[in-house]
Order: sequence, then C-alpha cells, then structure tokens
Amino acid sequence: MSEFKFTMPIQPRYADFDMLGHLNNATYLTYFEVARLHYFYTIGWRLKDVSNVVARMEIDFLAPVLPQTEVT
Repeated sequence: MSEFKFTMPIQPRYADFDMLGHLNNATYLTYFEVARLHYFYTIGWRLKDVSNVVARMEIDFLAPVLPQTEVT
C-alpha cells in the first residue's frame, strides 16, 4: 500500500465549517467517501459492480482545514 497514491482535490463548502471556522469533523468522512467513489469511477468500476463495505475508518488529526483551503 505504500506505493498506492490517489488524490482528488475538494473545495470545502461554507456549510462544511463549524462556528469556529474549522472543518467539521464528520465532513472528513464525507470527503473520503466522495474520493473513494471518484477512484472507483477512475479505474472503471461502477457502483452496480462493487460490493465492498467500509467497516471501520480512523482519522488522525494533523492540522485544521480553514475556509478557502483546497483539500486533497
């Protein structure tokens, strides 16, 4: 897995931020899901052909995402 790389730029929306101006913690998981589906389409998979389930996700906080910051 160390050689596997897939990135997708995501521009956060206003509604993705909390009252302190930080990206809401639940939004990170939404971004992962969007990128995962985009990856499937990139490699030619279609949802009707995919039957995998994400059983667990763990996220390590590194730095805040602030408004007008593109996420990749």
